[in-house]
Amino acid sequence: MSRLLVILALCLVPLGGCAEMHLRNPFSSDPLTGGENVGTSHLLTLSVPAGMQLFPTHGSTAADGGGMEIYRGWVDMNSVAQYMYSGMQGQGWNIRLARRKDSRAVYVYERASTLAVLTVERTTLGTLLCIWTGERLPDGAVPLQEAVPPATGEGSDPENSSGTTHQPGTVETWGDPGAVQERSL
Repeated sequence: MSRLLVILALCLVPLGGCAEMHLRNPFSSDPLTGGENVGTSHLLTLSVPAGMQLFPTHGSTAADGGGMEIYRGWVDMNSVAQYMYSGMQGQGWNIRLARRKDSRAVYVYERASTLAVLTVERTTLGTLLCIWTGERLPDGAVPLQEAVPPATGEGSDPENSSGTTHQPGTVETWGDPGAVQERSL
């Protein structure tokens, strides 16, 4: 009996040290492992509901102060939405859009020239809160697009380029009619 206790004690001592080394569970299939209890949104400088953890590896911050934060926790999604609404109203944010369908909801807030979009979703892994912030675009602005290389000139591929520029509204077709079409916008 004492031999069994010694063997058991020797097996448990190394396992206790793993918790202090902050090793990640290699058998975890949770895509949102590594949450931090922060209590306050960095983007909104507003407290988040207790029990919600920030996942910084799934978010980003832009140079202009905007960005995205992802929170997850075992909190009722209605409570999260109401908590964030109350806090944002207290800081002068005005709600501009509120839509909900089943287990998803989106809320758009505005304060001066800044917009905040909050999405709340109930998942099997708990409630997911995504916060997006950024400056309001001026009327008529074009959304962000990837840079398109020029069709001719330096940096173009002569084999894959027709060498012509198209006016908006024109269509160029390759192959059989009804096949691949390029439309200039």
